[in-house]
Amino acid sequence: MKRVCLFAGYNYKNKISNYVIDYLKELKNYCDDIYYLADGTLDIKELDKISNIVNKAWVVEHHGYDFYSWHLLVTEFIGWNKLYDYDEVLFVNDSNFCINSFSAVFDKMDKMEDLDVWGLSALDNNNITEFSTYEKYKACFTRTFCIVSYFLAFRKKFVKSKHFYDFISNIKILNGRDDVYLEYEVGLSRLINENQLIATVWDETVYRYSTSYMRDTYNRIKNGYPLLKVRIFVDNIGDQSYMEELAETVEPFCKYPFKKYIKEVKSERKVRKEVQVTTKRKKRNQMIIYMIPPFLTKLIQKRRFLYSNNIVKLIKSFISSLVPPFLIDVIYSISFRLKGIGVLDEKRFTIRPYDRYKGVYPCHIKNYNQIHEARAAKLQDSKCMVIYFNLMRLAITGGMLSINRFVENSKKIANEKGFDLVLSNIPLNNACITNPYYEHSIEPIDFKYIAKYCKPEKLLLNIPEAYVPHFILEITKEEYVWLWSIKELHINILNQNIDYMPPQHFIEELRTICNNNLTITAAHKKYATKTHEYLYKCPVYLLTPFLPEFYYKDVSMKKKQIVLSPDIIEERSNIIKLLQKYLPEYKLITVKKMKLEDYKDLISSSKYAITFGEGYDGYFIEPYLSGSVAFSVLNTRFFPKNFKEMPTIYSSWNDMEEKLIKDIKNLDMNDELYSKINREMIEEIRKYINNKQSEIDLSELYERFLEYK
Repeated sequence: MKRVCLFAGYNYKNKISNYVIDYLKELKNYCDDIYYLADGTLDIKELDKISNIVNKAWVVEHHGYDFYSWHLLVTEFIGWNKLYDYDEVLFVNDSNFCINSFSAVFDKMDKMEDLDVWGLSALDNNNITEFSTYEKYKACFTRTFCIVSYFLAFRKKFVKSKHFYDFISNIKILNGRDDVYLEYEVGLSRLINENQLIATVWDETVYRYSTSYMRDTYNRIKNGYPLLKVRIFVDNIGDQSYMEELAETVEPFCKYPFKKYIKEVKSERKVRKEVQVTTKRKKRNQMIIYMIPPFLTKLIQKRRFLYSNNIVKLIKSFISSLVPPFLIDVIYSISFRLKGIGVLDEKRFTIRPYDRYKGVYPCHIKNYNQIHEARAAKLQDSKCMVIYFNLMRLAITGGMLSINRFVENSKKIANEKGFDLVLSNIPLNNACITNPYYEHSIEPIDFKYIAKYCKPEKLLLNIPEAYVPHFILEITKEEYVWLWSIKELHINILNQNIDYMPPQHFIEELRTICNNNLTITAAHKKYATKTHEYLYKCPVYLLTPFLPEFYYKDVSMKKKQIVLSPDIIEERSNIIKLLQKYLPEYKLITVKKMKLEDYKDLISSSKYAITFGEGYDGYFIEPYLSGSVAFSVLNTRFFPKNFKEMPTIYSSWNDMEEKLIKDIKNLDMNDELYSKINREMIEEIRKYINNKQSEIDLSELYERFLEYK
């Protein structure tokens, strides 16, 4: 294929930058002829730099941007007749560094014979939600969708057409860059669409936003994209953080090193170094506030101290405001130890508040840094790693236990498949602690030390759905850049409760970090569907939770106890009042601050359980597997369809209030019915939740990760 390149340049300091020369050298490998036109002023010696690369070069000061340069090259310097001699005409400008070879580009596009126009990629500046493909996106063509104009290829049939002639001939000098973008860059794609011309792009992915200026441009580089926008390092038009650090991180994935180009361009264009704002004063103020009574800070800040007309609340508020926060933390810590539930790690005193949600920070634990540095250092040679993030707080939840069981059941698979299994902390600011309520399957390692010491080639992150925002907002620059440095990064969102899924923009942030190697694993079939794949714009798979061994007891061994889930809803108090009034012989026990083994013993010893949560949850399922009977309200978002008619599942909370007492009394008088309901419910539960299915789902998760390339 005979090919010509029309190269539009714009030169700072009246010189041709080295990156432009290297870019032209790369294009020379694929073009029979290259013609260069610079907008501005250049000394003749500058044109000598490229005389052995281009056929001819000109300088015209016109301020009409690249499209006007191409217009001049075609209409005044080369001529239409000369242009018709070529099979393909390239329009290229100097707004990019060439950082990868174009061989893969031309190898692919030369095989596509039935084309009028092609480019490297396409975008829609107004697209803030869709992650799509070129073919899908162009089907719903928008006013701002276009093939990017910094590299365009036109085949002979189109070049010789009236459409092309009119378009090029009518290019004029416009008022500014935005006008050129709308009139010519978008206008060309509009011309293609309106006349049903055959067009495509080399990179078929359509990202969100103006991709060339966003972090996703580095994902394209990992995929072999040949160009990187110069302007990223001049004025950061996309307003993206860490762009220079990420450039350094992804450079090893490129054929041509480009850090030297960045330094040169910043010098030419007099780019000032950003000034980092110190946070020392902010930290100092936080410590002062931590040591003084809250009412003083409220007075200093001139805020109203009296918030309530309720005299009791007012008194409590005043008393609590007299106590400095650090004393509250001391009392909190002592009360935990008196109850036999405390941080098993050796504590140390520091003037920093505890996490308000029962968390501990690294500064509160002795030798924390040394401990986790040593743990991470053991994995510094790991080539393939799987990390599970679990909640690191002085608490216990079904989600925490579920993740812990995934880790436990992954040990054998990790040994067989040859990857390293790691448990880490979420929120990222919190310390990895020894949980007082259950035992971690493996020793946790603080994520910041994994990022400091480890450099795997393949990495899978499993992040619980509710803590995706925490991950995005708390990750440090060093950790963020480290993730980008990994050759094959995969992220999986552990969707254990559909109600806790993060807003889509957080999911899109994860997608950017992992170069679209994003999946979701759902705990229920109810939200492992094609509908949810469409909703979240990524593959969704089933990952059935593992169940531990429970202490099964026959009805004859049960105590008159009713276990209540700790969920807080309006209807809870009405149910409790009914139980207290009509079943005074029963002891009501709310699951709270209870070790796992104590909880398992409780539900096996108790005759009944009631869940006020999602319905089809551990507080409903686990009592049945312990030989008990549990009650719930039907939640169609979680319960499988065939649970609808089960006698201990009510259609609404009003329905439960009307029938619960009578149903319990009937079961109390009929042990055979009690056992029958228990057996039938276990049979239904096992259809959807059983460890055999869990093992299959977990194995498939690793197969997808390990086979990905």
